[in-house]
Amino acid sequence: MLNRVLNSTLKAHDLEAKKILSTTPLWGPELWNLETVSHYQNLSQEYQEQLLYQLSDGLLMDSCHIESMGMNYCSKMNLHSRSEEEKIFYSFMAQEEAAHFLQLKPWFPKNYEGLMPSSFCQVLQKIINEGDRRSCFLLIQILLEGWGISYYQSLKDLSRDDSLKEVFTDILKDESRHHSAGVILYNHEDSTDLSNSFIQNALEELLKMVRVGPYYALQALERTSGSMTLSQRVKTLEQMKARDMTHNKLTKIRQLLSKVMDEVQIEKLTTLFQPNTLQEMASALET
Repeated sequence: MLNRVLNSTLKAHDLEAKKILSTTPLWGPELWNLETVSHYQNLSQEYQEQLLYQLSDGLLMDSCHIESMGMNYCSKMNLHSRSEEEKIFYSFMAQEEAAHFLQLKPWFPKNYEGLMPSSFCQVLQKIINEGDRRSCFLLIQILLEGWGISYYQSLKDLSRDDSLKEVFTDILKDESRHHSAGVILYNHEDSTDLSNSFIQNALEELLKMVRVGPYYALQALERTSGSMTLSQRVKTLEQMKARDMTHNKLTKIRQLLSKVMDEVQIEKLTTLFQPNTLQEMASALET
């Protein structure tokens, strides 16, 4: 219904859709530490590519849902703004989130509109829907946007597509501003017991999801290579350096939280900043 007007708007902002000609997976095995995994090495080239397409599409779908949720978030925060400058900032941030979505859209899988968000994205949407201002500043702008800086940087660095690298370069500039604004706004927001409880519960849920390790990569590999025994999964996770990779992610989260939370609050979560054992990570596929 709005297609003609939207296309005119996109043209005015130089955001018209590009045609993508890529004929290979957008990321190679090194993004998931698969290059030294025996189950991956034993796959034919056709099945290796099939796996990489599947994993790459999964990353792009998460990006699709995250940028879409970013637009929802800005709408909410605009309505809850307490000053003219806040309202203006969130109006610009909404425009940037919409631009990110449209810049990435040419690489989305064809059926992206019918695909369910991942469990991680579902938790983020719940935070946006239910969180108060203070919770949203911390969990979305400080944590998610801060995480997004290192996450998108790795996607940019390891992308095989030069056009996609350029898109991530643009996105990274915006993410940095969004994150910085979250730190400023959070520090001017009063603490409440309700807010503290919401933040604590949300962080516990998010950290538990990170601690489980490269669940989706292992699941996709097993789906492509055939069923694995528990010991084979453990060996595969060891070859992927799953605990080191997960430890680095948890350390990054702790560093982001340390910008605004005192050590007493963070210590309440201390056990959740340790990755699961390889055995626990491998067993997660059976639950």
